[in-house]
Amino acid sequence: MFDPVNVDAFHRKREEEQIRAWRTSEGFVYPGVKSSRLCNEHPLKPEEWRISELRLPFRDNVLHRNILMPTLDRERMK
Repeated sequence: MFDPVNVDAFHRKREEEQIRAWRTSEGFVYPGVKSSRLCNEHPLKPEEWRISELRLPFRDNVLHRNILMPTLDRERMK
């Protein structure tokens, strides 16, 4: 069987195009080098103010305190 295209040159050209897609003339740039600490950090980690807020003790009904009154008067009659 006869191939109308030089197969080796075709594969070489395709590999060069793939390398050019992720590499610049200076070398590999994107996404850059990360330290091990940054690699192990969760991408959805909350901000520092939220972490400090979560460390506070939990208080129930903070928004409703002194707003809602009991519907019935529970005191005893004399």
